[in-house]
Amino acid sequence: MVKFSSFLKLIRAQNLVIVALTMVLMRYAIIEPILGLLPYIAVGASVPEVMQLQFRLVDFIILMFSTLAITAAGYVINDYFDIRTDLVNRGKVIVGTKIARRRAMMWHNIFNGLGIVGGFYVSYRIGFLWLGIFFLLISGLLYFYSATYKRQFLLGNFIVSLLTAAVPFLVVVF
Repeated sequence: MVKFSSFLKLIRAQNLVIVALTMVLMRYAIIEPILGLLPYIAVGASVPEVMQLQFRLVDFIILMFSTLAITAAGYVINDYFDIRTDLVNRGKVIVGTKIARRRAMMWHNIFNGLGIVGGFYVSYRIGFLWLGIFFLLISGLLYFYSATYKRQFLLGNFIVSLLTAAVPFLVVVF
């Protein structure tokens, strides 16, 4: 049986909390106040109204869950491919000692599957199903990053920077 603390370390729970906070703060501390400053006149109305969030809270929670699931999958696959490097640099590993390699790959697949399905769902909810492809692409990009790209000069850093910047941008898009 795997210790829950090992599982939390594997998915980097503290980083996932930061991702969730980033998304919540982006929605409620940046987007919502800005929308409240933008007046518009609805068709057939004569009194200006202020803009409001249109993305339902339940859909936002699913968007957050999908983002967190794909991020967790990225952390899992990174540990899966980095066993030797982590042994040299940190002297300890989670995958292969505390969590079996096969189980880590299972968690990777579960998190990716849930994240992609949730991403397609929220994309469908806003009427742009094709946006779900980004969740699929990001999932694949994280896999290939862990397998090869991070060992290539600057490419790995560029990919991580791009995906980090995508988190608040995702909230804006949806």
